[in-house]
Amino acid sequence: IKEQQAKRVPKPLISGRKLLFLGKEYIFTPRQGPNKIFIQGEELLLYTLDPDHIHSELVQWYKEQGTAYINKRLEVLIPQIGVSPRKIGIKEHKRQWGSCTSKRSIYINWKIIMAPPEIIDYVLIHELCHLKQMNHSPAYWQEVARHQPDYENHRRWLRENGLELTI
Repeated sequence: IKEQQAKRVPKPLISGRKLLFLGKEYIFTPRQGPNKIFIQGEELLLYTLDPDHIHSELVQWYKEQGTAYINKRLEVLIPQIGVSPRKIGIKEHKRQWGSCTSKRSIYINWKIIMAPPEIIDYVLIHELCHLKQMNHSPAYWQEVARHQPDYENHRRWLRENGLELTI
């Protein structure tokens, strides 16, 4: 899925900044202590001994959470769609939320874990349907609609909100 993603100036990772996870905003709270990141109530707490590594530690946490969540959803979606990808990977795309190669490999942008669950499902369904149709023909979109009838709303949501899915 390619969506327009203009260059953004990243906001500083300071205490009190709001970060998204599964479509919900959490208050970012960095603290001094042994490396650990977790959500508690309304806060996304990051304990670190090295404040210079806050960004990389946070990216690593999002990638780990994204991989676990996406794999869990794929266990449900792959049998429903009736496809079998050769490989599934998580990576950072500059202008895409996901991709599907001719070798039946699917790659998902780790930043999608910041979106609401139905948007994540849309990206996964979109890429899985490419294993049946390697194009964006009317037959392809019919296949997507079979598995997510309101996919057009999710596409629109990504176009309108995709730039907010960032650290």
